[in-house]
Amino acid sequence: MEKETSNISTPMFISSSSIDVSVIVVNYNTCKMTSECIDSLFVRTKNIKFEVILVDNASTDGSKEYFEGDERVRYVYNYENIGFGRANNLGMTLARGKYFFLLNSDTLLLNNAIKIFFDYAEAHNPVAFYGCWLENNIGTYIHSCANLPTIKSLLINAISPYKSKINKENLTSTEIPYCEDLSIKVGYITGADLFLHHTIFEKIGGFDHQFFMYYEESDWQRRSMSKEIYSYCINGPRIKHLVGGSQNKQGFNFLKSYYNFMSSSYYVYKHFGRINYFVYRIAYACISLPVICFSRSLSFSNRLQFLSLICKSYISLITKSLNMIKK
Repeated sequence: MEKETSNISTPMFISSSSIDVSVIVVNYNTCKMTSECIDSLFVRTKNIKFEVILVDNASTDGSKEYFEGDERVRYVYNYENIGFGRANNLGMTLARGKYFFLLNSDTLLLNNAIKIFFDYAEAHNPVAFYGCWLENNIGTYIHSCANLPTIKSLLINAISPYKSKINKENLTSTEIPYCEDLSIKVGYITGADLFLHHTIFEKIGGFDHQFFMYYEESDWQRRSMSKEIYSYCINGPRIKHLVGGSQNKQGFNFLKSYYNFMSSSYYVYKHFGRINYFVYRIAYACISLPVICFSRSLSFSNRLQFLSLICKSYISLITKSLNMIKK
């Protein structure tokens, strides 16, 4: 069930008919980080009319009690975790701005990024996706944009989290390195900072709900390309992505890996067809499962948990295949 809390309030300096940008933040048990993110929005953002919509995916860390009283934001509490894509879609449905800015809760604005995005879009191509070069805690540029995923890149991504000795720099990757140009055209902007005109949501729709986590932004921007709506990474806005620089230090997370596997499989099915989907699932099993079974970087319990989830998905796949043959 989705419910908008009764005490939603809008800052007095904003008129619902003249909002330039609606900032949409999704929170799931990250109360402290989300609070710091919102603080940075109000400290850094100048000379532009904006609203902040905070969509909470059933947090149980005190977020509901904390943000219900924050009069700077329009707070929406979901009584179940509906996923990243659906939560952002809900936020965009409620948004009143000319532009939408989807911002991760684990980010901090380092300058007047929203105004810079707005001015650039107004001066160049309003109906497009925009993002910037994200920074980590030490100011190094991290994953910000990429070429659209291919089956090859998805299979490479399938094994890289588990094999510690892989030299990832030598792997073929869709990621685009930092460029000093003012703006470059890319396949997609990461969902951590996605700036877009409201008409894109109206024309294309939002995130596909089938992607609970991962690949939803590349799918959305791939669909938009068919309508000649493109993505650009620009210099100027500065945003720190707190988690992006430390993902490799967090260890193996079997649930996130499972969602990655399921979302990548659906991505292949949706954009490359049924035959390539079956080939991908078989190739994934042949490549990643031996790595998972014999990798020293994984605990025995992690292996069992992940293999159990994968096996269940393959049993479901076989069942569906047999039903198709019978029909």
